[in-house]
Amino acid sequence: MSSRTSFSASLLAAVAIAAVALPACVRDTPRVTPDASVGVDMPGTDGGMMCTTTATEDTVALCGDGCDNDGSGFFDCNDFDCCSVRSDCPATTSCGMPRPDGGPVTACATMTPETTFAQCSDGCDNDGNRFFDCNDFSCCDVRSDCPMGTACYVMPATTYTIPQLQNRADAMHPTSGDRVSVSAAGMVALTGRVLIGSAMFDVPTRPVDPVCRFAIWVGAPVSGDFTAIQVQELIALPTTVASCFALPDGKINSLFAPGDAVTSINNATYNEFCAGPSGTPPVPCTNFEQSNIFLGGAASTIVRGAAGAAPSGTVVAIADLVGAAGAPGARAVALEGTLLRIEGAQIKSTPDGMFARYSAILGSAPTIELDILVSNFPDTLCVRTHFMTLATGTTTVPSITGVLVPNFGRWTLRIRNADDIAGLTCP
Repeated sequence: MSSRTSFSASLLAAVAIAAVALPACVRDTPRVTPDASVGVDMPGTDGGMMCTTTATEDTVALCGDGCDNDGSGFFDCNDFDCCSVRSDCPATTSCGMPRPDGGPVTACATMTPETTFAQCSDGCDNDGNRFFDCNDFSCCDVRSDCPMGTACYVMPATTYTIPQLQNRADAMHPTSGDRVSVSAAGMVALTGRVLIGSAMFDVPTRPVDPVCRFAIWVGAPVSGDFTAIQVQELIALPTTVASCFALPDGKINSLFAPGDAVTSINNATYNEFCAGPSGTPPVPCTNFEQSNIFLGGAASTIVRGAAGAAPSGTVVAIADLVGAAGAPGARAVALEGTLLRIEGAQIKSTPDGMFARYSAILGSAPTIELDILVSNFPDTLCVRTHFMTLATGTTTVPSITGVLVPNFGRWTLRIRNADDIAGLTCP
């Protein structure tokens, strides 16, 4: 049960406490109040005399008269404004209830957002939402030390290797939603920080709560089976920022470059994205499932180490990755997220509505096509411009390099920059 659920349950249970005194502000038969007095918790709701209205409810007298003086919907020992002046409140009330992160809830002198470490550690309710510090969800991104029993407590993560995250047959393979850390010798960035999902709207026309999705691929410099993983983070787009490209860094450092060491990934959430079964009879989509880990919360980090030589990609055959009609190749699932290189391939351009679809083929097997994706990576304008000159047809290149990803039910090689197309000269 969450702290908010238990808080509400405590308030409901407290209504059954017997009355012991009649406050002066009611004249009819009063009902029982949660702090063992009697009165009205909303002015006039039980037919009694209306309470005297004041701007605040923060004195001993006003916090003991059984009335909701400030019209907040809460009164006396259940009004947080009273917590600083009443020290005799029962444990079943808001001001007397023991809090897992210490002390009763009190309103802060000045109302501000509760979003910094200082505001989330000062023992008072800065934003007036009746939750504070480790029990205010807005603090979960800045407090990594919250105790068990609070809303922002983070369960300890289990440390995994990348093969354990990627290989379904591994005995340690986690379940979607598990908290995971990754620590292994030799981990490097296979890509830089990439925008893979964006809310690119002008401020007046933006959707409600737009979110920007960033990713980086991490793995072994020499790709083998189950040696790479995608790491994602979601960042809310403030109303003052026009697009995701204008956001400052979040947890994934924009300085990451291919070959940089990745020291560790901490307290992430494991996820398996899969569109679900399709066809008749239904065929599971495990052949196109993408495993990734999400960074979220103050304890969640990816640590950039020293710069290193950029990996060149492991040479594989197109048939290893994809078969006829887009069927998965024999090694596609095992090589998901790894950096691969296809040599001696042709780039094929095929009209697809208003756009063109690009794929890599071999002249000896033109019906086996590996999709090529170029979008939102740094320095890809030259690649897109080059591909557009193909119109329809093919051109042969010495090699094509990229990370292997499932994309709308097709295994796809995602290009990182112009250097991934060997022989391409860019200004």
